[in-house]
Amino acid sequence: MNSTIRQIAFWALILGGAFLLYILFHNTGTKAPTETKYSDFATAVEGKQVKTATIDETSITGELVTGTHYHTDIITGQSPREIADWIRSKSGPETKVDFKPSGNHMFLFTMLAMLHCCCLSVSGSS
Repeated sequence: MNSTIRQIAFWALILGGAFLLYILFHNTGTKAPTETKYSDFATAVEGKQVKTATIDETSITGELVTGTHYHTDIITGQSPREIADWIRSKSGPETKVDFKPSGNHMFLFTMLAMLHCCCLSVSGSS
C-alpha cells in the first residue's frame, strides 16, 4: 500500500509540474506590447490617444486609440491612484482605467507551495 501512495504522489507531482510549466510558458497568442517612454505615454494622454490603461505598482499597460498595445514604467513617484486620476482628467470618460493587483501570480505560488508540501510528505514517508 505504501508504494501505491508513493506512486500516486509521484504522478501527481509530475502532472502538477507539467501544469505549472504550461501556465508559466503558455503563449496566449497576443502580441507583446510596445515599450513606450513615460514622456511619450504622457503625450498620448494629453492628446486623448489612450483607449485603455491598466496600472500596477510599477508600470502601465494598455491600448492606444490606434490599436497599438503599450507598456511603460512609472517613473513619476506618483501613486497608481494619482496616475489614474490624471489619465481620467485628461482623456475623458471613454478611456477605461483599471488597477491590476500586485499579487497577480498568487495561483502559481500556491501551486508551487502545494507541490513543495507534497514532495516533503513523500520524502518524509521513506
